[in-house]
Amino acid sequence: MEPGYADHYRKVLGRKAWHSGLFWLWNCVVENKAKRCKEASIDEHECMKWLSSRKANSDVYVCFGSIANFASSRLLEIKWAAVVGDSLKKEGIEQAGAHIMEGKEVEQGSLEKWRGDLLKKAGLLLLISPLSLKK
Repeated sequence: MEPGYADHYRKVLGRKAWHSGLFWLWNCVVENKAKRCKEASIDEHECMKWLSSRKANSDVYVCFGSIANFASSRLLEIKWAAVVGDSLKKEGIEQAGAHIMEGKEVEQGSLEKWRGDLLKKAGLLLLISPLSLKK
């Protein structure tokens, strides 16, 4: 998050936020900037190819951005899609070790506890909006 945005989140919105650098600088081509949020930067094949190249039981961190705000039903949908997919039935969700961390859990340091547990089971961890945690 850029410094100005981080300050706004902290001072105006009263939410926790951290400045972690200008990540957008790696891709400064004007045409690419115009297309952002309109199409994916990689296609499904490239994404699956990259995921397949990872070691078994690796962590996968997914960040939806600092202003992501999902309804509980949407979080459950994301959880199913990410962990269960088509391979397990509904009852297998918790057995797969899926967990989505939000706000206070990340803030209170639960990350390491869940990370170890998830590596043993699914090797997947979703962090929803880790840059601006709710109070």
